Parts: sequence; C-alpha cells; structure tokens
Amino acid sequence: MLAAYGASLKTWLALDLHLAVAVGEPWLGRFRVEAGRGVFVDFEAGDYEVRRRVHRLARGREYRVPLEGFAFVTMPACSLVDDVFFVALEFLARGHALICIDSLSAGSPGLDENDARFARSLYRLKAIASRTGCVILVLHHSKKGGSDDPRESLRGSSAIFNAVDVVLVMSKTKGGAFRVEQVKSRGGRSAEPWTVSVEDVGREACVVLGRGVELEGAAESPIEALERTKTSIIRHVREHECRTRLSVLYGATGRNETRRTAMSELIASGLLIEADGVWRIAHDLDR
Repeated sequence: MLAAYGASLKTWLALDLHLAVAVGEPWLGRFRVEAGRGVFVDFEAGDYEVRRRVHRLARGREYRVPLEGFAFVTMPACSLVDDVFFVALEFLARGHALICIDSLSAGSPGLDENDARFARSLYRLKAIASRTGCVILVLHHSKKGGSDDPRESLRGSSAIFNAVDVVLVMSKTKGGAFRVEQVKSRGGRSAEPWTVSVEDVGREACVVLGRGVELEGAAESPIEALERTKTSIIRHVREHECRTRLSVLYGATGRNETRRTAMSELIASGLLIEADGVWRIAHDLDR
C-alpha cells in the first residue's frame, strides 16, 4: 500500500513504477525490478488524465508509446465491492507481474472505510497475489494530522493497516519534495526513507526522481554538491545499463542543473564515455 494526502504524487509514483517494470529498468534509479507486464486500474483520474501522465513520463524516460508491457483501465464497470471484480483481477494477475489499484476508497463505493469490514477486499487481493505471484499495489489516503504510531497513518479503520504486507507513507518536506517512509514490512527488509519529486525535463516531458533523505536541507557548497553528484553518476552507471543520457541523469542525486553540469564535466574529462550504445566509466574498460 502507498498512502498519502490527495495531490501528493501517489499516482505519478505508481505510474512511473509501471513504466520501470515494463522495460525492466531500475525504478527511480534506486530499486532493481524484474521486467514484466503491468495493469493500472484507475477509479479516480479518468482516461485522459492517465494517458497525459503516462505520455509525459514516457517522454521523460525517452520511451516510445504504447509500451508493450503496460496497460490500463479507467472507471471499470465493477469494483472492489463486486465478486466479479476479483474474478477478472485474478485472470489478469495470472498474466501480469504488477497490478496497481487507484484508489482503495474510490474503488470501494458504498463502504465505510472506518468499518473493519472495509479491509476485506485487501485480504482478497492478498489471496490473489499469493496464488499468482503478481504484485498488487493499492493506493490509499493518509489521515490528516500527524501521529507517532505508524498504524494510525492510514485513513480509516486500523484493519486496513493490518491487512497489507507493506505500507509506504508519503509526507511533504519543507523543500517541496515528498518523503517516502516504509512503516510496515511483513516478511522482508524495510527500505531506507527517500524523497521523490516530479521534475520537468522538456516540453511535455517529466521524470519522477528519487533521492536519499540525507540530501534534505544539506548545507553544502556548489562545488561539494557537484562532486557528490559526479560520484552518484559514476556509481549509477557502474550498477545499471544506461543507454541514454537521460537514463544516466535519472539515477543521479542533486538538482537538475547540477546533474547536467556534472555529466558534462565527466564527459569532457573522458571519464564518462559511450561505448557500443551504453554509457560506461572509461577506467572500467581499461581493466
């Protein structure tokens, strides 16, 4: 489950994950994924808005659309309150690696989210995930007002928190980005907190950037920031297969201008080169 207030980048983040899985590239330049097919089930935004966002993200990643590994459906005739929805979803889950539902509340019409029975659909989704091996991501809304207890971070009954295996909660930072924190992990290791933002990279093109929280409010000089960004580019290129300039920049830390300057200086120095259609570190080729 991914939870946040409204207009907090939840849908952008979920759609970006779908694109990363569709092509098998690291999500946010931070998390490895296995390539697979995905379906985005939308109960909120509508056809036009989902298409607009996907096209902006695809242009930002330099992908051609439509992507073979990505499909979506908006405003389906059945919902999480209908048995037929789960029959159809299991059929999809058997042929897909990822299904995202946006959102739990919009997809559960007529149910009171403060009633413990509201979480029943989550247990049915978990059963489908268990039987098929498909990852099912559900978007939900955070409760207004902070709480020291992570079980109280989700809007509605505490049964919602109990029903899911992983809970990621987003909250806005002073700098305008959103901090993502994993507050529940059943049967696995928790990810360190990180921040995300959506940044324009061209005409009708944007990328979702993920950065470590250690950069929040860091008091460093422009030179220190540039060197930190160069280091992150070198590390990213060594760990991932980057076929475009944008894929190099995508995994780097720092501001847009700093990342572009750092890449230009690495190219000018001969340390960062393009060989056989892939960006590499020159020293690594000499070994």
